[in-house]
Amino acid sequence: MFNSVWKSRVVDITKEMRNGLEAQNIPLVTPDGKKCVRLLDLLQAERALVVYFGSCSCPVFMNKLKEFCVLAEDFSDIVDFVVVYIEEAHPIDGWSFKNNFIKVRMHRNQYERCKAAQKLQELNFPCQIMVDTMDDNANVAYGALPERLYAIEEGKVAYVGGQGPMNSSMKAARD
Repeated sequence: MFNSVWKSRVVDITKEMRNGLEAQNIPLVTPDGKKCVRLLDLLQAERALVVYFGSCSCPVFMNKLKEFCVLAEDFSDIVDFVVVYIEEAHPIDGWSFKNNFIKVRMHRNQYERCKAAQKLQELNFPCQIMVDTMDDNANVAYGALPERLYAIEEGKVAYVGGQGPMNSSMKAARD
């Protein structure tokens, strides 16, 4: 537990993304593992991009996905939404919870991370899913562990949500 909490605090403190800064154009992989795209390639002209980082083993992330989907449905006419699957917050071979919605091991390679992200696809929610690389570029740059929400507008960070689970809020993101 201590190692997991410590790691998430370090990721938060050392994150490079802050409000007003140019958003990092980190590489992402499609859940099938066949295509690599850059985050800002998902940003369309005159539309914001809301990015929600998390993993299946994070109960807070899984519980907030319903609210995120409502947010996506409510604002889909003016904003694009994407989930970026990062390293597991509570893998079964780490600090896991008995009540995890989906049980996943710590990813040892990109294939395993993509397979875990595919479990989210099976839930059929209304936005695209992308996967962080095994270098954890998204997680490190955006301080995403265990879950975090960002908004990017015109290539700049327009909103940085609080680090989950205690400081993140879909209501704040909606406002």
